[in-house]
Amino acid sequence: MAAGKGAAETKEENTEGSGSDNSGDAASAAKANAQEALDKAVSTALLLACTVGLIQASVYALGSKFLMAGMGLTPSSPM
Repeated sequence: MAAGKGAAETKEENTEGSGSDNSGDAASAAKANAQEALDKAVSTALLLACTVGLIQASVYALGSKFLMAGMGLTPSSPM
């Protein structure tokens, strides 16, 4: 076993070099591409959600006085 490599990595190295069948390589490459696409989609969704949330929070924080006045509420309201 090489230094710094786990047992699973060593097992993969042993099985990769033992056969001439490349269908496993193509399947694992397709799986890696699908995982990468999913990672990008999740990252984009999280970034979009955070951005929209920050914009929404800043609009409500800065415009709350005008929103309350638009609804007819005054600072002396018992609510």
